[in-house]
Amino acid sequence: MKKYIFYGLCIILGANALFLAQVYFNKQKVTSSITLTERELYVYSVDKGELAININRRENYDSSVATSRNAIFLNASKADDLGFLKWNDKSSRELFWAVEFDGDVFENEVEHQKEIHKPISSKRVSISNLEEHLRLISSKRAPEDLDRALHLLNADSHLFVLDLSESYKELANKYKDRKNIFIAKGLTRILRVMRYKVDNHLEYRMNNERLAIRNIKISPELMAKVADLSPWQKGMAPRYTVDVKWGANFEPWVTDIKRIDK
Repeated sequence: MKKYIFYGLCIILGANALFLAQVYFNKQKVTSSITLTERELYVYSVDKGELAININRRENYDSSVATSRNAIFLNASKADDLGFLKWNDKSSRELFWAVEFDGDVFENEVEHQKEIHKPISSKRVSISNLEEHLRLISSKRAPEDLDRALHLLNADSHLFVLDLSESYKELANKYKDRKNIFIAKGLTRILRVMRYKVDNHLEYRMNNERLAIRNIKISPELMAKVADLSPWQKGMAPRYTVDVKWGANFEPWVTDIKRIDK
């Protein structure tokens, strides 16, 4: 009996040692770092000491493509390179995501909301431009709803998925001068083999389902800084900022939390 207890203790100690070794190795090299707000990293569980990363589920708007919620579009060549077109496989794939905070994608969405809420021109429209005019009308929203649309946009996470790759180095080199972008692993799948013609190029619609690691455990000392806060809800002003780093294993950890509501 004592022999089995000894073996059990060895397994437990071995597993703990392996876990600690992985944590140590992960922190030896910083692959990404960024400062986020409560909008992007809210308290998921005080008891478990976890924060949850909130990726914006609004459309990643680009005037050259028809987009939808949480979608990103890849041309046929890149979709094939990432393995999405092989055997018509629609299963999720773990890829590296370049995620932008409070940057161009967010600003593009702000401009998009302003555009679709502009008053419709009352000028006469020629027959040749009728189709385009009807398309614009169908996409318009009431001008008086602009403030609400911008409020909803600003109230949600300012994190948007910007790019995908199988290679961390590819994204790191591509965005090395962009301090508002971090690179992390996430799960992506092709929604359907549907081709969107943009400037005579074929594009495939992808769905970025979730980050590989969505919840980040933090120390009791850091959790104590935000434990007194009521649960965050969309529309609330952020009450703290969070410094986050990703390591050699592409696992995140929090280095500091600063209250900005006091």
